[in-house]
Amino acid sequence: MKKTMRAIALVMACLFVLAAFVSCGKSAESVKKKAEKNGYKCESATAEELKAISEDEDAAVTEKLIITDEATGKSVAIFFFENKKDAKAVAAKYEESSQATRATGLVAERKGKAVAYGNADIIENIW
Repeated sequence: MKKTMRAIALVMACLFVLAAFVSCGKSAESVKKKAEKNGYKCESATAEELKAISEDEDAAVTEKLIITDEATGKSVAIFFFENKKDAKAVAAKYEESSQATRATGLVAERKGKAVAYGNADIIENIW
């Protein structure tokens, strides 16, 4: 009985550690809350828009947020993908296109399955 309880406790501890590692990364809700806390306007994409974006990017987009600073008119688009492979591919594409526009303050950043593209200052404040 004692060995069984130890085994159960060990398995549960392993599951908790695994859950902690899996949950790391950005979620749409956490980014949205932080953006709203900093005074930015947030808009989510509709299901039809997500489908169109997924087809255009050839990657499964699960959510898209548009975060706007209404005072300056600057904005950031944040895409959340089903897997890191798609996020890496899209981030690389956006980074290439942002090289020419870096003087205007547009950058691309990836964290986990999320890719942000837009104003560098806004990304720094919400990321």
